[in-house]
Amino acid sequence: MNKNIIIAGAIAIGFYILSQPKKITAIAQKVAQKEDISKLPVQRLRYMIAHAAALKKTPKEVAALRAEEARRVVAWKAAVRKATAQKIGKK
Repeated sequence: MNKNIIIAGAIAIGFYILSQPKKITAIAQKVAQKEDISKLPVQRLRYMIAHAAALKKTPKEVAALRAEEARRVVAWKAAVRKATAQKIGKK
Protein backbone atom coordinates (compact mmCIF):
# COMPACT_ATOMS: atom_id res chain seq x y z
CA MET A 1 0.00 0.00 0.00
CA ASN A 2 2.73 2.51 0.96
CA LYS A 3 4.67 1.62 -2.16
CA ASN A 4 1.74 2.66 -4.38
CA ILE A 5 1.40 6.00 -2.56
CA ILE A 6 5.10 6.74 -3.09
CA ILE A 7 4.88 5.88 -6.79
CA ALA A 8 1.75 8.03 -7.21
CA GLY A 9 3.48 10.91 -5.44
CA ALA A 10 6.55 10.61 -7.65
CA ILE A 11 4.38 10.61 -10.77
CA ALA A 12 2.46 13.67 -9.53
CA ILE A 13 5.70 15.54 -8.86
CA GLY A 14 6.98 14.59 -12.31
CA PHE A 15 3.82 15.90 -13.97
CA TYR A 16 4.08 19.13 -11.98
CA ILE A 17 7.69 19.71 -12.97
CA LEU A 18 7.00 18.94 -16.62
CA SER A 19 4.06 21.33 -16.64
CA GLN A 20 6.37 24.24 -15.74
CA PRO A 21 8.58 24.61 -18.87
CA LYS A 22 7.70 28.26 -19.42
CA LYS A 23 9.07 29.24 -16.03
CA ILE A 24 12.27 27.26 -16.60
CA THR A 25 12.86 28.85 -20.04
CA ALA A 26 12.16 32.32 -18.68
CA ILE A 27 14.74 31.82 -15.94
CA ALA A 28 17.28 30.56 -18.48
CA GLN A 29 16.70 33.61 -20.68
CA LYS A 30 17.15 36.00 -17.76
CA VAL A 31 20.46 34.33 -16.91
CA ALA A 32 21.54 34.54 -20.55
CA GLN A 33 20.67 38.24 -20.71
CA LYS A 34 22.94 38.92 -17.77
CA GLU A 35 25.94 37.56 -19.68
CA ASP A 36 28.80 39.97 -20.14
CA ILE A 37 28.98 40.26 -23.92
CA SER A 38 32.50 41.63 -23.74
CA LYS A 39 33.67 38.19 -22.62
CA LEU A 40 31.79 36.19 -25.26
CA PRO A 41 33.74 34.83 -28.23
CA VAL A 42 33.22 36.67 -31.53
CA GLN A 43 31.75 33.54 -33.10
CA ARG A 44 29.11 33.43 -30.34
CA LEU A 45 28.30 37.12 -30.89
CA ARG A 46 27.84 36.52 -34.62
CA TYR A 47 25.61 33.53 -33.89
CA MET A 48 23.50 35.60 -31.51
CA ILE A 49 23.15 38.38 -34.09
CA ALA A 50 22.15 35.94 -36.82
CA HIS A 51 19.63 34.19 -34.57
CA ALA A 52 18.36 37.25 -32.69
CA ALA A 53 14.72 36.53 -33.47
CA ALA A 54 14.97 32.93 -32.29
CA LEU A 55 16.80 34.04 -29.14
CA LYS A 56 14.13 36.73 -28.58
CA LYS A 57 16.61 39.59 -28.47
CA THR A 58 15.28 43.14 -28.47
CA PRO A 59 16.51 45.64 -31.09
CA LYS A 60 18.62 47.33 -28.39
CA GLU A 61 20.26 44.04 -27.48
CA VAL A 62 20.98 43.29 -31.15
CA ALA A 63 22.49 46.77 -31.58
CA ALA A 64 24.71 46.18 -28.54
CA LEU A 65 25.85 42.82 -29.94
CA ARG A 66 26.64 44.38 -33.33
CA ALA A 67 28.54 47.25 -31.71
CA GLU A 68 30.60 44.82 -29.62
CA GLU A 69 31.38 42.68 -32.66
CA ALA A 70 32.40 45.75 -34.69
CA ARG A 71 34.60 46.98 -31.85
CA ARG A 72 36.38 43.65 -31.67
CA VAL A 73 36.88 43.44 -35.44
CA VAL A 74 38.44 46.91 -35.49
CA ALA A 75 40.68 46.02 -32.53
CA TRP A 76 41.76 42.78 -34.22
CA LYS A 77 42.57 44.58 -37.50
CA ALA A 78 44.59 47.19 -35.61
CA ALA A 79 46.53 44.46 -33.82
CA VAL A 80 47.28 42.73 -37.14
CA ARG A 81 48.45 46.01 -38.71
CA LYS A 82 50.65 46.74 -35.72
CA ALA A 83 52.19 43.27 -35.78
CA THR A 84 52.80 43.55 -39.53
CA ALA A 85 54.40 46.97 -39.13
CA GLN A 86 56.68 45.64 -36.38
CA LYS A 87 57.77 42.71 -38.57
CA ILE A 88 58.53 45.04 -41.47
CA GLY A 89 60.42 47.44 -39.19
CA LYS A 90 62.64 44.66 -37.81
CA LYS A 91 63.78 43.51 -41.25
